[in-house]
Amino acid sequence: MSAVHDDPEEEAFGEAFAAHYDHGDDAHVIVLRGILDWRTEEFLRDAIEHARRSHRRLVVDLSGVSYANIDVLALFLAARTSPGLSFTAPVPEPIAKLLDTTGTTEVFTVHATLADALSRPPGAPRA
Repeated sequence: MSAVHDDPEEEAFGEAFAAHYDHGDDAHVIVLRGILDWRTEEFLRDAIEHARRSHRRLVVDLSGVSYANIDVLALFLAARTSPGLSFTAPVPEPIAKLLDTTGTTEVFTVHATLADALSRPPGAPRA
């Protein structure tokens, strides 16, 4: 499956970088890199709200994230069911540790690839 999408919008936040785009009528894709802290929270809130308003689920690539604070995790948790949220692999060690420490590892669906994530609705079993 090829990723056909609108041109990505790119933003930088201190030591973080984000690219995001709509993938057809079904998903909003966010690629995050660096340190996710208070500087990225407004961006994430806006992206989640955009996905809710447009009835698109979120697919988040965290593979380049080196740190995320608990408030960012809270935003991801809130987006799980509305609009729907899943991650693509690999989930980096700092994020895996945060999920493990908070007992939320099993709460999120992690897909092997972006194409896999886009071919399944959120919460669908992995192949």
